[in-house]
Amino acid sequence: MANTRSAKKMVRKIARRTERHVARRSRMRRFALRAEQSLSADGGAAAGDKKSAARKKAEPQQTPQEAFRAAQSELMRAAHKGAINTRTAARKVGRLARRLHKSGARTDVQSGAQSGAQSGAQSGA
Repeated sequence: MANTRSAKKMVRKIARRTERHVARRSRMRRFALRAEQSLSADGGAAAGDKKSAARKKAEPQQTPQEAFRAAQSELMRAAHKGAINTRTAARKVGRLARRLHKSGARTDVQSGAQSGAQSGAQSGA
């Protein structure tokens, strides 16, 4: 048990931060799952899985590129906010991008990110 005022305050801060991180990680997982489902042939709904089939009907349909872009944004946001490690987010984005590329869909998101990094390097010269 915390004894000092500052330690008690830190306990409260950690509890609030943990609550935010749990919500952010759940949101991140949901976006990544939607991207995975959009890449799979059957949309991720198994024949006996009524819950995911009902959820799928309620959600608007996304193309694999849109789902990937949303998942990438959410993963990087979670990493930036400290909910997950930056390298973990990069690894997950890379795996999603590889699956998207193998499915035959184009990923213009990656090339846009690289060109932005190059222009930033050129402006510093």
